[in-house]
Order: sequence, then C-alpha cells, then structure tokens
Amino acid sequence: MNGTQGTSTLIIYGDLPAFRGTGPGGMPGPLVFDGKLTHHNRQSFERLLVRELGGLMERSLHGATVKQVKALFELQRLLRGRAFSTVIFYGHTITLTSSGPVAAQQELALAGNNEFLSSRDFANTLKAAGVRETFIAGCSSVSFAAGVFSVTPSIRAGGLYFDRTDDAKGNANSVIDLRIQKQPIKWWAVPGSR
Repeated sequence: MNGTQGTSTLIIYGDLPAFRGTGPGGMPGPLVFDGKLTHHNRQSFERLLVRELGGLMERSLHGATVKQVKALFELQRLLRGRAFSTVIFYGHTITLTSSGPVAAQQELALAGNNEFLSSRDFANTLKAAGVRETFIAGCSSVSFAAGVFSVTPSIRAGGLYFDRTDDAKGNANSVIDLRIQKQPIKWWAVPGSR
C-alpha cells in the first residue's frame, strides 16, 4: 500500500469499551486502562489506536486524522473540512430493538449522551463527502456495514464478524499499550472496486 493512504483516512471513535488487562497473577493490575480519556492520555491512546486499526486492516494508517465524535454534526463538520477517502469507526455498535417494520437495527454509539447513528445517516453523510470506503470496527458490525453498502453501494464497507476484544494498559496520564485481537473483516463492495 502506498504511504499516502493513512493521510486520507479519518478515524472516528465514540465511547470507549471497558478494556481487559491483567497485572501479576492474571488479576487486574494498576495499569489497566479504564477507557476514560483525559487531555494527558488522549494522544497516546489515539497513536496506539492508529497502529492497531492498521494491523487489523493490514495497511498503514500512519498520518490518519483521529477524532472522538459526539454527534452527527461533528462528523459532518470534519468531512466538510477536508477530503477523506476512508472513514473508520472504532467503538460500540449497538443493536436496538423496536416494534414495527424494523425488528432490530444496529447503530453506532457516539461519545455523546445517548447519541446513536444509523447506517442510513452514516452512509448518506459519507456519500455527501465523497468517501469511498468505510470500516466499522465495532462488535459484530457486519450488519451495520451491510446497511451502509445497501444505502450507498458506491462505498466499500467492512465490518467485523465477532465481538472485538481489546486489551489496554495505562492510566490517567498515558496509555502505554493497546491491543485489538485480529479477526477477519467482511467487505461489501461493487465487483471490480478495490
């Protein structure tokens, strides 16, 4: 892959998961990162997130822009400010159940209080910005990625088959390690594209 690939990538994340991690004897240790970001540890977390997502996707994401997103308008503002070819979401994909024509629907959990983003709204936002590819790094996110592709087949969309497993070490001052367990990505794409 070429070296400019990461610079045209936007990585967004919502609420962080509760990270696994162990200290001596397999018990939770003092350096188990609790997923709470501060102005001290945010930069170290984001640097490690770029590395781990690149490993998961098997490409270099060096130079990617990384932002926590709390609402749809923040994503729209980011996409208006600069042209990105790839948008990656890291966080929770939540299955919401309801009555009516949609029995269950996956949505992205943003960092705002009870802020969720549907595959339709996500796909339309990416399409309006000219994004060509998205990867949803959320637990069992294949149905969300399929939803994005069904709304906008011009966007290559990928998701994870299984729950994502993450380990992290750090504290309020620094995240010193982050590991995302590798697993296959299911991609939806128009034949002949990428």
